[in-house]
This record gives sequence, C-alpha cells and structure tokens, in this order.
Amino acid sequence: MDKAALHYAVGLLTRRDYSAYELAQKMQQKAIDEQTINEVIAHCQQQRWQSDERFCHSFIRFRTRRGYGPLRIAQELKQKGIDGQLTALCFEEMNIDWFALAEQMFNKKFSTQPLDLKTQQKAWRFMASRGFHADHFAHLIHQSH
Repeated sequence: MDKAALHYAVGLLTRRDYSAYELAQKMQQKAIDEQTINEVIAHCQQQRWQSDERFCHSFIRFRTRRGYGPLRIAQELKQKGIDGQLTALCFEEMNIDWFALAEQMFNKKFSTQPLDLKTQQKAWRFMASRGFHADHFAHLIHQSH
C-alpha cells in the first residue's frame, strides 16, 4: 500500500470525519490512482478510522444544531455519497423531534406576532428551504394569523 496516500488519508481523518466518497474525491484531487484509493479506504475502514455510519450520525447532529430539517440533511448526505438507507437508519436511531426543531427555528425567525399573508409566504419558503416537511411547520404558520 502506498504509504504517502495512507498518510494523506489519515491526516484528513484526524481533522474530522469524512464519508468514503468524500475521502476518495480528496485523494483523486491529489492524483492518487483508483486502486490505491480503494486500498487506503478499505484499510481505514478496517482500522475503524473511517466509517460512513459514524460520519452520518456526526453530520446529522451538526446540521440539526444549525436548524436544518430532514429533507435538506438527507439531500446533503446524498451529495456526500451516503445512501438513503443509511441516512434513514441514522435518522431513526437518533430519534430527532423534527416538530420541536421546526418550531424552534420558526420562533427564532418569526416571532409570535400575527403574520400577514406576505410574511406567511415568506415563513413557508424559509421553513421549506431549511428542509422541513410541510407537516412539521404548517400548523405554526396557521396559528400565527
């Protein structure tokens, strides 16, 4: 195994978790060949230095703390090479109260004052862009008028 490639991958993983896909992309940018990349990632996974499941949990925790909903987080994880089944499993294991998170974000952005139609539309777009399902926040918008 190429020691320089392994050293590079381990150096990345010491800073933060990466998905296997992200790690492969970083290594491709350094012109490391595909076979070496696969060997290095497999070695890192055997040593438990890289785990897509651990990355997924960590990423979900990070994004929920920032106030993002399940649709947005799932989309971002897909872009990072995490398949939908693993994402769904991690969401289930973490048992996040999406309604409470949506309410927290709604109240932070839109105070409890009554919302006019234009502000209701703005609130709807904001909550949807944060990645929440309509049923997570629709009642909040309808309560506010």
